[in-house]
Amino acid sequence: PILICWFGGSAAVLIEDINENIIGQICHEVLCYYLNLSSKLNKLNRVLKSEWHKNRFIRGSYSYYSIKSSGKAGQQLRTAYEPDGIPRILFAGEATHENGYSTVHGAFESGIREGNRLLSILNE
Repeated sequence: PILICWFGGSAAVLIEDINENIIGQICHEVLCYYLNLSSKLNKLNRVLKSEWHKNRFIRGSYSYYSIKSSGKAGQQLRTAYEPDGIPRILFAGEATHENGYSTVHGAFESGIREGNRLLSILNE
């Protein structure tokens, strides 16, 4: 089984400086406590953590649609800037993907989309 934990706010920043083994021990203790299991439950095999806040390109953020979103945000974000009717700036990134926002595949596929759009423009 795979266990995924998300931390938000200041906890997300703080956890980046904690060793993976310690994170594993804490998660194990919390699981045992809340699931009313013996602490003799097998320890976690491996802990992987991201360091999004330390990443200078991400700084701990990712896109999401709130319940107040119109549903048109991605469409607006992927609209090319065309001051003279010619696309001058194209936008890619996970936030511009129709349904893959907040994901790596959304970022990848949006890059392919905009690369193809650029090729189409250059071939006109």
